[in-house]
Amino acid sequence: MLYYGMVFITPLVLAASWWLGGAWVWLPLAVLFVAIPALDTVLPLEVKNREAAPDGAGARAREVILRALPMVWVPVQTGITLAVLRSVALDPWSAAEVAGLVLGMGVGGGMLIGVAHELMHRDTWLERRLADIGMMSVSYPHFSIEHVYGHHRNVATRDDPATARFGENLYTFLARAIHGSLIDAWQIEARRLARQGRAVMSVQNRMLQYAAGWLLLIGAIGGWLGIAGIGAFLAQSAVAILLLETVNYVEHYGLVREQDGSGRPVRVAPHHSWNSSHPIANAMILNLARHSDHHAHPARRYPDLRHFDAVPQLPGSYPAMMLLAMLPPLWFRVMDARVAGLNSGPVAHRAG
Repeated sequence: MLYYGMVFITPLVLAASWWLGGAWVWLPLAVLFVAIPALDTVLPLEVKNREAAPDGAGARAREVILRALPMVWVPVQTGITLAVLRSVALDPWSAAEVAGLVLGMGVGGGMLIGVAHELMHRDTWLERRLADIGMMSVSYPHFSIEHVYGHHRNVATRDDPATARFGENLYTFLARAIHGSLIDAWQIEARRLARQGRAVMSVQNRMLQYAAGWLLLIGAIGGWLGIAGIGAFLAQSAVAILLLETVNYVEHYGLVREQDGSGRPVRVAPHHSWNSSHPIANAMILNLARHSDHHAHPARRYPDLRHFDAVPQLPGSYPAMMLLAMLPPLWFRVMDARVAGLNSGPVAHRAG
């Protein structure tokens, strides 16, 4: 239980960077891209899978805490982000400090997406609404639709905007994924409403609900903090979105689902995602990097996600791989040989 408590490092680091000011405003970036990769390089992989919890009052209490942890984390992170946002808009920071604080909020937003991701896969009203709040706070609410009902269905195929193709660099992928996920979410919602015999342009359309909610949020921020507040909010959202889609790039790069006898993609299996069991990064994003098991069993809660040896394994933790992805020549040098060893004829699936 203490292991997953490391998820609270993110809001604590953001709060500390804001409180201390000066060069400390860059602390969230240093933690994400320096400290975590360094620790995960020297620490052994966390390959032990959770055993079934024994029955008893203590075990039940532990399960309640583990289930509540992401639900508590979302308002904590959101509250600290709002406090920093207000300070950025109204207090006399230098330009460098503003840049650091906005990037820090964006880092927090990227981590928030990881926790919201856990909640959007759950089946209770409260968990899903908290996921919506989290995604709204980074201006990407449609992700809750596209990820659950699009990405999980089409992963490792060319129909999935969130699957990076073999030979596709990060920056080409980002443009395609951000645009494609929005279109895909709209189409998913349109099909849902058509099955129910409802008009697309109706109040039941979640995409329109999200758009209206986001516009109200922007209006509220503007009324509270003015143009400076809106600008800082949009900037931190952009950082969080770019971090999210960079993670998507890392998670499925080059992997292709095989076809069955009818030419359709086979059922999603663990080997259709890159897996990572680096302990610090994984604890801070609630086992998201055990991505192979997540895609094979999306209803499985984060403490129960399993490590597999016989699946594609990333050579570094998520933050390290994100940094590598930002340098396409190095990324291709490290990853393409690994992809070639997994797919039969990967050149046939090259981007383009």
